[in-house]
Amino acid sequence: MSRTEDLSTKFRTLSYDHERLTAMHGAAVERAAHAEREMNLHKSRLAFVPTPPPLPSQTNPNNSAANRTLHQTTTAHKQTTHDLTRTRTLLHALRQTHTSELKKRDKDIEKMVDRWSKLSDLQLKLGPIGGSGMKVHGANAVVVENSGAEVGGKGEGYLEIALEQAEAARRELYEENGVLRG
Repeated sequence: MSRTEDLSTKFRTLSYDHERLTAMHGAAVERAAHAEREMNLHKSRLAFVPTPPPLPSQTNPNNSAANRTLHQTTTAHKQTTHDLTRTRTLLHALRQTHTSELKKRDKDIEKMVDRWSKLSDLQLKLGPIGGSGMKVHGANAVVVENSGAEVGGKGEGYLEIALEQAEAARRELYEENGVLRG
């Protein structure tokens, strides 16, 4: 019973984590798309080839405002390019992290489903069998059945007691399984 509760708790936790990571991944993809759109916008604005700043001997007092504007634009372009590179790197790392976490989580879910299906199959096999379902086969079957019949003529043999205990445990498991399924 505690194993079933433990498995169901783990399954709920993994389901919650899956939903959370999927939402985070979707948000990251949306941010990446937004960053790429913004990058394309900045590229289209800066589609001109900047001319190098003039030499001090070529400066014209009337052209100093244009030089300042050009210098500020070049500086802003460098900063934007740096920010874009940093954002791309972070986005790539984030995508890799989310992908690995999703793969790990999917593996955990797959393992959990396999365990649950094996447990369910085992309970299904044990459910409809009458009694304990245990039979002794082989060359020593007669010896085993006869040896435990009675111990010194005093009460039941140890095999019969073990059989009764096994049947009682099977009945309890069957009832718990019925409660869990119902």
